[in-house]
Amino acid sequence: PLSAAIVAEATAEAAAGGQSRALATVFSMQGLGNCAAPLLAWALLAAGVPLDLAWRLVLCAGALPFVATMPLRLRLSDSLEYAAAKKRLRPAAEWASEIWRAHRAALAGTAGSWFLFDIVFYGNGLFQADFVQLLRPADEVGTRDGLVATARVSLLISLLGLPGYWAAVALARDDMRSQRNVQALGFGACALIYAVMARWFAQVRASPPLFVLLYGSSFFFSNCGPNTTTFILPACYFPAKHRAVCHGLSAAAGKLGALVAALVFRPCV
Repeated sequence: PLSAAIVAEATAEAAAGGQSRALATVFSMQGLGNCAAPLLAWALLAAGVPLDLAWRLVLCAGALPFVATMPLRLRLSDSLEYAAAKKRLRPAAEWASEIWRAHRAALAGTAGSWFLFDIVFYGNGLFQADFVQLLRPADEVGTRDGLVATARVSLLISLLGLPGYWAAVALARDDMRSQRNVQALGFGACALIYAVMARWFAQVRASPPLFVLLYGSSFFFSNCGPNTTTFILPACYFPAKHRAVCHGLSAAAGKLGALVAALVFRPCV
């Protein structure tokens, strides 16, 4: 939420489409991280690094971007838009009441869509290894060779989804209608892919290339659609004085959806 608010305020005076494209570009860094994680895991496992050390190194690597950018963030000054909004701060109860009166319908839309999307997105992501292992021989499951293969296929799936972020940047427009259309397109495409995989799962599973293509395509359309637009819409719609809070509430609803996925998907996999 803070990164979205900062980018939105810094590009408030940008040319048409500039604000949404900037937000989509910042969000696309997630795709590079999605590729970096299985690539690093593959390299460590292939190099023979002990498993207890390998997963810790992969986890620690996630902190490096934060450490590298923290000094820059500490020197970043507040935007003029935020400074102007800060002068009009009021008591918390009055401020919360204003958000409820002015934005409850929009907040229900941004939070609700993020909640529903993250049920599926994190359900896919959290148990990606379980899905990938369906393609591995039984004697490789749980072995180092099996983990290397899982990391390799996970990298391939992440690479298939990566262009979706760039497509979202190309499609980004500042008007809400365009963003809603892109979001609806992504939701629809994902629904179609999941329906095909559910209906003909045995046939899809019997063809590993088809499985990876369909599964990877679901991430492409997620990234091109709701994964990016749920990040952009709250930042563009809500005014500066309410932006970070409303974006945070929307993101929190998404993480609640991720919790639902973690609790529900395990019995299904």
